[in-house]
Amino acid sequence: MLGEPFGLPVGSRKAGWEAWNAGLAKRRDIVARLAAKYGAALVKFQRAFDEGCQRAPADHWIWDGVHPTYSGHQLMADEWERTVRAFWPAAAK
Repeated sequence: MLGEPFGLPVGSRKAGWEAWNAGLAKRRDIVARLAAKYGAALVKFQRAFDEGCQRAPADHWIWDGVHPTYSGHQLMADEWERTVRAFWPAAAK
């Protein structure tokens, strides 16, 4: 299992968010390539946070741009479990 880097424009990360997010995107690409190369499951944390922001503001999920709140940790756990169930369907039974 590999988890992709994630972040949201919250707190001090609002300033310079585009540059910071561009760096995260490069790192997400590297992690995705490693997952493909080694046949590992890839947990798409950024997608989970982006979708979460459609339900609640970014600072509900992440308090400083990089560290999840309790709700953010639950979002990550749910995405991790979804990925495991999809990657290893027999193990989910």
